[in-house]
Amino acid sequence: MQERGPYFEDFNAGEVLEHKGEFILTPEIFRQLVALNGFDDQAIHVDRDYAISQGYRDAILPGPIVYTVVFRLTRMDVSWMGINVKTENMEHRAAVYPNDTLRARSTVEGLDEWKGPRG
Repeated sequence: MQERGPYFEDFNAGEVLEHKGEFILTPEIFRQLVALNGFDDQAIHVDRDYAISQGYRDAILPGPIVYTVVFRLTRMDVSWMGINVKTENMEHRAAVYPNDTLRARSTVEGLDEWKGPRG
């Protein structure tokens, strides 16, 4: 098992983290994610011809799924020790298609002690 870390003290404001790993969206995984997350009733996510008629090159992965996958890629580097992480500036800059590969990069914008309840 991987050693736990990093800790709060390991981060520096302004630091850019290039996260290890990637998530390859094979067509089968793409279909499963869309169906399992309840987006299979929206044509833009399941009907390639419709998506193309709307200006995309294929069906597109719903933004909330992109967010979840990218956040998962950051966990080992950012929140493995239960550090509370703000994500208010996450940017989803382009459509995500079957056969795309998702990678993640984070910038530490600031460090504040958690003032909320634990647990």
